[in-house]
Amino acid sequence: IKSASVDLCRYECTPQPLDICVAIDISGSVCSVGNDIQGCDSCNCRDSSNMYEVNGVDNEDLCCDNFVYERDFATNLVNQANALDDEQRFSIVSFATESSFRVPNGAAGLADAASATTYLNNNFVYSGGWTNTGDAIAQCHASLAQSSRLGKVMVLLTDGQPTRGDDRYSNGAKQEHRDFAATKADAAKNDGVTLIPVIVNTGHANPTFLRSLGSDPGMMVEVDQFSALDATLNSVLALMQCTAGQTQSPTIQKSPTKSPSFSPTISPTPLLTKSPVTTPAPTDWYCEELDTFDFANGASGWVAPANSGYAAYYSSSQKALLLSHTSSQTRPTWTSPSFQSTNGQAQIIYDYKTEDHESYANDRFSLEYSLDNGGTWLNLQTHWAGHDYQEDGESKTDESETFSVPTTNPFKIRFVAKFDHYSDLLWINRVVVKFCSANSASPTTSIPTLSPVVPATSTPTSECVKLDIADFSAASDLDGWSLGDDAAWSSEFGGSIQVKDYQSSSSYIEKQFSGNMDKHSEVSIFLDFCAPNMDTHDIFEMQFSVDSGPYYTFAEQEKGPDFERGCGIARQSFFLPSGASSLKIRILGGPLSQQDDLYIRGLSLHLCDAACIEKKVDVCIALDRSGSVCSPLNHVQGCDSCNPTSSCHTPGLTMDQCCNNWVKNVEFADGLIDMLADGRDDQFSIVSFAGASSKETSGRVSAAAAKAALGTVAYSGGWTITGQAIADCKNLLKDSENDPVIILVTDGTPTRGAPGVSDGSYQDHKDWAEEKATQAKAHDIQIIPVVVDTGHTNFNFLKTKVASDPGATITVSDFDHLPTILDDVVGLVQCTTNRDPVAHLTLAPSPAPSHSPEESDSNNFDLSNDGVCVNAFAEPAAGTDTFDDCSRYDWGPNWNDADTSHCDAYCYSQHVSLCPQHLVVIRPQSRC
Repeated sequence: IKSASVDLCRYECTPQPLDICVAIDISGSVCSVGNDIQGCDSCNCRDSSNMYEVNGVDNEDLCCDNFVYERDFATNLVNQANALDDEQRFSIVSFATESSFRVPNGAAGLADAASATTYLNNNFVYSGGWTNTGDAIAQCHASLAQSSRLGKVMVLLTDGQPTRGDDRYSNGAKQEHRDFAATKADAAKNDGVTLIPVIVNTGHANPTFLRSLGSDPGMMVEVDQFSALDATLNSVLALMQCTAGQTQSPTIQKSPTKSPSFSPTISPTPLLTKSPVTTPAPTDWYCEELDTFDFANGASGWVAPANSGYAAYYSSSQKALLLSHTSSQTRPTWTSPSFQSTNGQAQIIYDYKTEDHESYANDRFSLEYSLDNGGTWLNLQTHWAGHDYQEDGESKTDESETFSVPTTNPFKIRFVAKFDHYSDLLWINRVVVKFCSANSASPTTSIPTLSPVVPATSTPTSECVKLDIADFSAASDLDGWSLGDDAAWSSEFGGSIQVKDYQSSSSYIEKQFSGNMDKHSEVSIFLDFCAPNMDTHDIFEMQFSVDSGPYYTFAEQEKGPDFERGCGIARQSFFLPSGASSLKIRILGGPLSQQDDLYIRGLSLHLCDAACIEKKVDVCIALDRSGSVCSPLNHVQGCDSCNPTSSCHTPGLTMDQCCNNWVKNVEFADGLIDMLADGRDDQFSIVSFAGASSKETSGRVSAAAAKAALGTVAYSGGWTITGQAIADCKNLLKDSENDPVIILVTDGTPTRGAPGVSDGSYQDHKDWAEEKATQAKAHDIQIIPVVVDTGHTNFNFLKTKVASDPGATITVSDFDHLPTILDDVVGLVQCTTNRDPVAHLTLAPSPAPSHSPEESDSNNFDLSNDGVCVNAFAEPAAGTDTFDDCSRYDWGPNWNDADTSHCDAYCYSQHVSLCPQHLVVIRPQSRC
């Protein structure tokens, strides 16, 4: 494929008179209570406690709220259609076990709006029974066949699939009754009738089949409860006006949110004027993984309804969420925590396993979502036994669905089951939630976990020199890089090094450098790579070794969060320890799937001076003492005052100490104070938090006083008010004349804080915590989250919304490993505090425009070389050269495609593997 174009066309239609038949389902499922579907003949499925009342008196004719919602929708549809420019005519058909002409009374035909609304408001009654969809379609067809108008519309309002129709077969959800209805629908459509299904999908419908009845698959309107019908009126009216009787029917794209709300502009311009619109080339989708639930240690914040019993519970044997049959009126469900979309589109990926389902019983389960915190649920996918999965049982992986979410709306997802027998089982084994956008990925250089060799102790500046430029386009010249046995040169992608799965321990590229390293330094690497076939969770690693010592991984690039299939640039950096005399860089294939290789086209390395900045830090340590700290991994509870002791308390400890995890928390904070103390008497402050936040020091105190205060903090248990802890630290640091730092030590997600919102893992509490963090950062306070990720936390939230820098977030898998990251935290405090985060994230040292004779290809370098380096962020000085015309552009999310191609061509023609990201200054003699 050499090129492609996409035209966006606006279809403008001419309104014209319409003849409209509304077919209304009044079968048993409409008024059945909960999941106990009955015939409901003459409303015998309801008693006086749940029957529809008129003026306080039970009314069997109206029976239930759902029937009244149907009646009101039909009435409003007639009234609003009649209010259009032309005079419309109407027919009303109702259907259950049998289908009946209602308007005109008892015969096919058409009447005015007044006749239709009079019948609906005064004479329309509920019947109950089976669902004879085919007969209803046939009767509407008969009424519309008497019309000479081009605009003939049938609106099919139903909540179920056909269970009656073909007289040769008994009643029930049989394929023969569906075939009968499909035949009647085809006959009507072939006769010029526009058929619009309006589906109330409460779990009894078969939306895939009902969609096929419509004149176009995109013309079905779907809601998940009867009370939402009126919200679809504009959509139904628009579909009628812009499709019925037109000489060409535009394809109406189904709203991804299943919540139809658009109203096309009706313009009296010539019929279906098609005007191509020139649009820019589409951009790729970039997705970020928000959360992954593998349910290895419990439900991970997902909840089932109270009293679900064996219908919905966590299966420890399967490590999964289990759904089964229930005889109650509440359908078994598992509901996720709340999520916040920042990119406008959500993708859900999940694995499931079924056992012993039956198609004849319509066994099925659905994936649904809510945009109002669970108030209204919309169907996303439904899986039917025998159709979407095998009846006797099947395991499926990577099922997925993508839908739009307003950026201001938190949303939830849930799995809902409808099974006929207690042996019908469903396990949800894994759920991945991603956010995707059509914008370019934002290039950020994360701060890696610091090498445990020697903690970094200074702040790098942006003064940088070239360490290495490598271009792997030719097998004969790999620029000094050596290959492991399982890495090889490839002609793919214009020449590259092919790196495979690292389990062989010999699939890598590496190179050693030596020279004057008597200063602390930051090494920046820009890797030009292609990953054409990688799957989710496939990774590759970047490592370094100092003075022939062990290798340390300073970056893991994972498919999904960090890159998508295709080619891209990985940008990372790491700090060198003091006194290093040699450095080795290695790029290593991670645990890739079979044949999912990495191709490295080129790279550049730059060494940046790290001139020490004399400074002092004031530190507030916020310690989480909420219930999750002392709860068992698979059973998170409040652990209030360390109760119940059987599950919260560690034998041998006091009730104030409660459990080993809390003791480890305190010991970690104590160790931090020892390592950061500089002898001042106003350096440290302590905050602890659970359901409330407490300032454990009266202000900022000495190291000794802070350690003494730590020793008096008793474990409490309870909810997690993260935002207030950040606010309290901000107040304790507000008059600091030094560099203020908050070290937030937590194992959970905020579950309290937002005013007026009940306790729990709600988006409101995270939003409130983010607001408090934003306020602290606005006062130049550095926030470093230390996350104990035992399965209850939301690491992505703490990393992207709370931390001052996404890379300045350190995580361990349990409290026992906290001592292992003391050096890392101290290094971040000393090396990132008071840095310009923008400068750090956009640092792009300038590669030389070409190899020149005066340049040495030696791997030795000397930071004292006179005149070699320039500030990478400087404006061009008078008389200096620039990197062709690439320097005129900002290589960022708004980079113009034509400019990209030009710059790429120029760079590669000059034997330089990477273009600059921002203004680059080239001094003719120094080639910096």
